[in-house]
Amino acid sequence: GALGLWDLGYTVWMTSEFDLSEEAVGFYFAIPPLCYMIASMPAGHFTDKFDRRAVVAGGLVAEGLGFIVAAGWLASFLPWADCITTSSRGFRLAVSVIGCVILGTAGPFVIVPCLPEMTAVAQSNIQISKQITSALAVALPQDEEDVKDDRSSDDNDEDATNIVTSIFTFTQNLGG
Repeated sequence: GALGLWDLGYTVWMTSEFDLSEEAVGFYFAIPPLCYMIASMPAGHFTDKFDRRAVVAGGLVAEGLGFIVAAGWLASFLPWADCITTSSRGFRLAVSVIGCVILGTAGPFVIVPCLPEMTAVAQSNIQISKQITSALAVALPQDEEDVKDDRSSDDNDEDATNIVTSIFTFTQNLGG
């Protein structure tokens, strides 16, 4: 969600700073999701091959670097701030695009290793929800149209996976 809100405020600044149209800025903000999609497969491979915590740590470091590169000239405390702020618009835009590529590429290295735990939590929440629903069904009078949920465990796994995989996109779009 915070990234979505960052996009909105950043759009106003980018249109004036780089003389870009809103459409061009929209394409700019499409770079991270595209890179995320492409990097998801290697992130899964690294997650299977290496310690999940190491993959997440590397992803977080890369995301931090991506933010610094994407908007580094805004941070006056950085040692290279004067060099960046006095350079050409084209160079600063290129640096920002590189930062977006880093951000999008690093994202799956943070999210993918956490998916099993996120899915387990979602499955647990689904089970708790079913227990609450069952308890309410016993306590409250039912209509004849009420249908019992007899779905299999595989359906619950799919529900949990769908919930987990939609969280990132939902929060970013909600923030936007």
